[in-house]
Amino acid sequence: MKRLTLFLLVTCIIALTISGCFRGEKEKSLIVDNVRLLLEGDTVTLFSLSRVYGIELTFSSDISSDSLTSSEQMLMIHKGDGEKTLVALAKIGEEIEEGEKLLTIAGISSLEGLLLKAESEIILQDSATPPLPNGICVVDTAISPGSSGFFYVHGKGLSNVGGIAVTINYDSTYFTVDTTQKQRAISVPSLIPEVSRL
Repeated sequence: MKRLTLFLLVTCIIALTISGCFRGEKEKSLIVDNVRLLLEGDTVTLFSLSRVYGIELTFSSDISSDSLTSSEQMLMIHKGDGEKTLVALAKIGEEIEEGEKLLTIAGISSLEGLLLKAESEIILQDSATPPLPNGICVVDTAISPGSSGFFYVHGKGLSNVGGIAVTINYDSTYFTVDTTQKQRAISVPSLIPEVSRL
């Protein structure tokens, strides 16, 4: 009986130790909308999870502009009202890339409830091949002359989306779009070489 009690006690201690380690690791990284937060010591680093034109971050507390650091290429607008903080970021002359570091915040001890939301305009890629990226893209497809086929518009890693309107511009001398189909069919005239991208 004593052995069984001792075994159960040791098993519980090991289980609590392991679950505590996992919980600690989980609290050091967090994803909110389109942003990944990583806590190291008392500094939080934020990364973009998609290629975007710009991003707006709403924090649950008043964060001073002195505790924020971003790269020289990043334009930043900081607005605090004593309770919440709004930070808007964009790059000079280019887009924010997927996985790119947005900024760091010093003096933060916990990720819990820190970032309320992250809003951004995800960039539509002209054409993509597997593995398909986050955001919206047209899947790269080749259609032989004199045949019909489809171009697929793919969405991945989107959050808080109520609906999407996609406009695809194309040269009508290269192919025609059958608007009578529920899924728009594309026909390529036989006089034209193979079309591989929109």
